[in-house]
Amino acid sequence: MPGGDISGYGEYLSRLLENDMSAEGKHVLVLEEGGVGDQIWFLRYARELMAEGAASVSWPRVPGLESAFIASQPGIIISDGRPFDAALRTCSLNTRYQAHPYFPRHDSPYLGLRPAVAASRRLGWPAPRPGGDKPRVGLIWRSTSHARFEPFRSLDLADLDPIFSHDNVRFESLQVGGLSEHERDHLERRAIIARGDGLRDFGDTAAIFGEIDLLISMCTGPAHLAGAMGLPVWIPMAKACDSRWGAHHREPPWYPTVRLYRQERLGDWTRPLEEMAADLARL
Repeated sequence: MPGGDISGYGEYLSRLLENDMSAEGKHVLVLEEGGVGDQIWFLRYARELMAEGAASVSWPRVPGLESAFIASQPGIIISDGRPFDAALRTCSLNTRYQAHPYFPRHDSPYLGLRPAVAASRRLGWPAPRPGGDKPRVGLIWRSTSHARFEPFRSLDLADLDPIFSHDNVRFESLQVGGLSEHERDHLERRAIIARGDGLRDFGDTAAIFGEIDLLISMCTGPAHLAGAMGLPVWIPMAKACDSRWGAHHREPPWYPTVRLYRQERLGDWTRPLEEMAADLARL
């Protein structure tokens, strides 16, 4: 429950929107479940609630993305304290509307910042290094959360060395949460600018995603954000991963611009980074 307060849990259960109940005419409260990436992933279903005739949908807050959520999904209200007629958790939306992983498909971007909002967020950021017309590639290699798949999904910066041999692209670190001295030294040796220090929230992240050409990121919230915005995303995927990504395929059904590079053995990033390096050489 919002804020960890379970005093209203009985009221939530008494107004639970079961899968066989209609949302027509109801003010629907969607309660947060999972992390930020989950809220972004499940937002695709907000339009399904509205198409079903919901009067409004109250959606969990993601710092910096309030305006993007509202602009992308008419009828969405960012609030967890609004009176409601029916309630459900975000994971329930998947079981309510997703018949199987490939239907319905969501092949178009469904999230983004208005140009004026994005421009206002870029003020004072470190400028990218000169690089002519080379594609700009953002990097995120570790998570600052404590999700159930840690530490398997995160990488060490040194794990990315196989891709740094290519000079046909410009790499930019978008890693947040503070860089270690070792990481800063490693980036400096590779002439990679660290731009993550200037990112205050997911709105800033969305703005910088509007500038780059490709994101290479482990499985975390920004990867979902980039996929929802239609930005190409390459994800090095751990052998132990979230079940939504499946077990074998390279192109997941959830985002048409996401490509997965899978481990053969848990903890061994050799093959996915070699495959990624080969694909970078073809950009």
